[in-house]
Amino acid sequence: MIKWLSVCSILFFSSIYAADIYVDAKAAPGGDGSKAKPLSTITAGIRAAKAGDTVNIRGGVYNEILGISKGGKAGAPLVIRGVPGERVVISGWKDITDWKDIGNGVYTAKVPSEVKDFYVGWTQQQCGRWPEDGTMRPVKGIDKDKMLFLTDPPKDAPFLEEIAKDPKNTVVFYFFAFGNSYGGPKLLSYDFKTGNIAFDKRNWNNWIRPEKNLYTFMNHPALVRQPGNWAYVADEKNNPRNTAGTVYFKPVKKEDLKHTRYRFTPRQQIAIGHWKEAISDITLQNLEVTGSGLNAIMVGGNTKNVTIENCLVHNNFGEGINFRGCDNVVLRNNLVIANRNGVSVISARKGLVEGNEIAYNLADGLIIAGNISGPGAVTPDDDMETYDITVRRNYIHHHILQAHPDNIQLYRGVHRVLFDSNFNIWSGQSLMTEQTDNIKMVNNVFLASSAFMIICGHGDSNKWEIINNTLGCSGYGLFSFTGKDYKLSENILWGCGEYPYDKEGKLPVTSDYNFFYPYLPNNGLIGRTTRPWKAFKTIDALYDFTKQDKNSAVGELKFKNAPLFLAVTTADGSKRNTLKLRPGSNPPFKTGDNIEVNGDGIMRKVESFSDGRITFTPELPQTPFRDALVMNWGKSNSTVIDLSLPADSPSRKIGKNGAGSNIDTVAFQNGDLLGKGKRTLPELPPEIKASLPNPNSVVIPLYP
Repeated sequence: MIKWLSVCSILFFSSIYAADIYVDAKAAPGGDGSKAKPLSTITAGIRAAKAGDTVNIRGGVYNEILGISKGGKAGAPLVIRGVPGERVVISGWKDITDWKDIGNGVYTAKVPSEVKDFYVGWTQQQCGRWPEDGTMRPVKGIDKDKMLFLTDPPKDAPFLEEIAKDPKNTVVFYFFAFGNSYGGPKLLSYDFKTGNIAFDKRNWNNWIRPEKNLYTFMNHPALVRQPGNWAYVADEKNNPRNTAGTVYFKPVKKEDLKHTRYRFTPRQQIAIGHWKEAISDITLQNLEVTGSGLNAIMVGGNTKNVTIENCLVHNNFGEGINFRGCDNVVLRNNLVIANRNGVSVISARKGLVEGNEIAYNLADGLIIAGNISGPGAVTPDDDMETYDITVRRNYIHHHILQAHPDNIQLYRGVHRVLFDSNFNIWSGQSLMTEQTDNIKMVNNVFLASSAFMIICGHGDSNKWEIINNTLGCSGYGLFSFTGKDYKLSENILWGCGEYPYDKEGKLPVTSDYNFFYPYLPNNGLIGRTTRPWKAFKTIDALYDFTKQDKNSAVGELKFKNAPLFLAVTTADGSKRNTLKLRPGSNPPFKTGDNIEVNGDGIMRKVESFSDGRITFTPELPQTPFRDALVMNWGKSNSTVIDLSLPADSPSRKIGKNGAGSNIDTVAFQNGDLLGKGKRTLPELPPEIKASLPNPNSVVIPLYP
């Protein structure tokens, strides 16, 4: 009894001393943090707070870099939140002013630091480039000794001689075919007559091979030719810090000069953690974080018990949200869009990623990783693997803007991850893993991937259970199994399952009670094996050879609204209304079919299909510079994915609970990720929604 009273007394007195501290950007200096006399900065509010306090931030724009180096304690977290219903923006943007007209529609302005990207309002502008149509030119050869790209001398671009005379800060954005990735080094010199492009040792890629590489020039005043183009030149040619320089800009209209800005913050916009001592029990709520020159929110330093919820994190140069070296992290109901990467959970023990929309980030969506620094890491934070992460009811989509970005990526020591009821669509690779084990996938929908859908790569991603998922519409196949111990059951496999043999000739996959939905581009195959190669169209043939899927079934499914199939295509020259199929693919497009390109929500009509080329209207806003995903919707006029099935669907008779996922994909697309019957995500302001990256009009980054 005495012990119980003591505990109650502690909780009682803790509640007495917990305080509400108020912050308002419009407040006069000298406030005391009360509701009547709020403080004017978030930094002041955090300094005044103690364990159990809540810092309430009124609506407004706060140009602050926040360092949170103290927290709360068990049962009394430090809460930093935007007042519900008010828009609290923590911003790293810097306006560009004092423009000077230098002729030909081009203006210049001085800036105090390097400009890596350039915006008019919320809309990112394309750095000046050549070729101007968005295509890339072939690298004809490589001279590794002299560190040269060998290219054809330009015959149609005399202005490139200005680059030869003075390279300034010119960048060579190139596609590295062997690595299937992009680079953006500064060039050393350019020979206008021969076409040779030279790099210094610091910017040379030792992994590059001579075949199939492409390039484009970017970021020189001579390339600022089209409306919306810009370039940045450092004041000093060899100034390594780029502390000041000049921006060149050709506006679409003169009014645009009043709304120009760039991401200026040189540090994380919000940094949680302290390198000397661990802190714990911190909650961020209802914040909009944007314009950071690095990561928007960085949580590290052995921090424990951190929750980030109901935040909008967008248009940051680095990652949206990054956890590193943390225990017990919760990321819930956030919207993370249009950053370089979306969310990273690195060297973490126990975490929940739930109910978030992660979309339109330049490279990867969700990264879960262990020791990313490798052997010999300097600090303990960098030298541990990741355990016990739950990824539940997230909508992850549109990571297709670079070479092979992943909606989800796991690597470098990840153990015990549960993927439960997520909707994953439109990606270079849906789920890429290596050095990963003990993964369970239950009730997910994974669709529309350029490569394989689920990649258990490099022979070291083992022990997977894949149960009650709906997987389909991939460029190569549903699975790439290279390790061991994979169990598949009660899935809808909308395409072709993979059954690879290991080095000893054994099958590392146990599979049964699945429903196979034959896929047109794969000629109706339901499965195939590698090492040895065989393909199967019937369950009996599959079972006779693999001894798998004895109780599985094959048939067609009548989803309420779903595409017929997906094809992977590339640009056909510089045409905006024609795409050509990837070699080896020949899906049956028909004149009059409705198609959607890269998930942009626009129905286009097939005008003709021959020799592997699809011609359509309306045309794309620009020529693709990478693979394009084309969904054939047949006669459907809606691009909303609805995978609900009739009550008598044959897939419902498979196994104990029927095959496939039961999540409501329409609700996910409407922002209800938790099944509440209403939007569970933060509202997206109209101007942000209007400026979301267009997957068919990609702004090529200056530094990929």
